[in-house]
Amino acid sequence: MVCAVTAEFVASDGKREQLVDLLGEMIPETRKKDGAISIEICTDQDNPNRIVLLERWNSRTNHEDYVAYRKERGDIDTIMKLLATPPKFIWLDLLEV
Repeated sequence: MVCAVTAEFVASDGKREQLVDLLGEMIPETRKKDGAISIEICTDQDNPNRIVLLERWNSRTNHEDYVAYRKERGDIDTIMKLLATPPKFIWLDLLEV
């Protein structure tokens, strides 16, 4: 079953553009990872410092493997230095109604 994921990042003051640029640089590689279906970067209309990734993966395991890959590379540590709060992930099952 396809797993939809929201990944929410809240940039520290003055770090929004740096965060958006960094995520944008990572997206092309992310789209090539095993199980990746799609990924989009969105900005909260009410809080421009809140960046949300809308992702679809073949499975939650595919996404978790991807996050582990980013941790091993040190990418997560780099992202964390730009955030006001820890990132928030939500894994969702798509309902056919």
